[in-house]
Amino acid sequence: MATGAFDFRNNLRYCTEADLSKDLSGRAAVVTGASSGIGRCVSTQLVRQGCKVYLAGRDKEKLKRVAKELGERARVLYVDFSDLTTVKAAAQELLGSLTKLDYLVNNAGTYNHPHACTKQGHEWHMGVNHLGAVLFTLLLTPLLIKSAPARVVLTSSALHYSTGGRGRKLGYIDWEDWNWITRNYERELAMTQSMLANVMWATEYAERFGQQGITAVSVHPGCVSTGAQRHMLGEGCYASCFKCFLKWGIRMIDVWPGSQSTLYALLSDDVPNHNGGHFAQAYSPVLPFGEPVYETKDQDSGGWPMAEPLPFARDPVNRARLWKLSEDAVRFFLDRA
Repeated sequence: MATGAFDFRNNLRYCTEADLSKDLSGRAAVVTGASSGIGRCVSTQLVRQGCKVYLAGRDKEKLKRVAKELGERARVLYVDFSDLTTVKAAAQELLGSLTKLDYLVNNAGTYNHPHACTKQGHEWHMGVNHLGAVLFTLLLTPLLIKSAPARVVLTSSALHYSTGGRGRKLGYIDWEDWNWITRNYERELAMTQSMLANVMWATEYAERFGQQGITAVSVHPGCVSTGAQRHMLGEGCYASCFKCFLKWGIRMIDVWPGSQSTLYALLSDDVPNHNGGHFAQAYSPVLPFGEPVYETKDQDSGGWPMAEPLPFARDPVNRARLWKLSEDAVRFFLDRA
């Protein structure tokens, strides 16, 4: 095939058949955001390989339908990351019913959400995408250590690097106003901040718990066609047309290739050699008129793992500061665990 706008689809990364056929009998996983999209796809694959999977999410009816399709190895777990009370309750339920936990996939998230606050008053993207995952992971860490070797995956995005586009801003965290109290609200920058937080926190978590047998990484699934874009797309004919544009103009991919980075992070024997790394599907989103999110085409092609291109994220002082800020934000629920 000649090189061109659509040639990138031949370069997407996929897990090996060996990894996708591993026997996971006797292992247990928790996948958040499991009612649809990547979470459902990852859960389905793990169940096929013999793993017991807790399908975690806020839509109980959808989760029940998925569990019915997947069979006896699937369980339903209610959790709403916009309310940390439910996060704690879900973790306590797991701690009371599981004797081991091999895989924790923090996949639940939101994209381009209108300005809103979570139940505990945090900016919506930071609360749902980051702080919910932080609390859930910290509460389950004793069980993960007991179950070692164990793996933790946090979903992020190429947009942790920049907001993209001609007026793009490189990713950073506003330490003084990460809840957007004094700044004018920018949806995309708020989402970027939460995705960057996940990349940095996964690395810091790996530093702190890697010696106890936990491998923690962040992943960029690619620009995937899921329900996460609903706040950006809306409904109706316009939304359908825009989805077509996203698929062909911004390299949007389907759920199966979009699940590969997460599955690789869970299944590949090589991943523990890159603890704290960032695993990115090939070809990150490209904005209209050929403007990439990253600076170079080599970076745009991703990597398993990918060398972190953002100096802010590589700085251990920034990671430690994020750790404390995140821990302080959920401390009320940790102290009463």
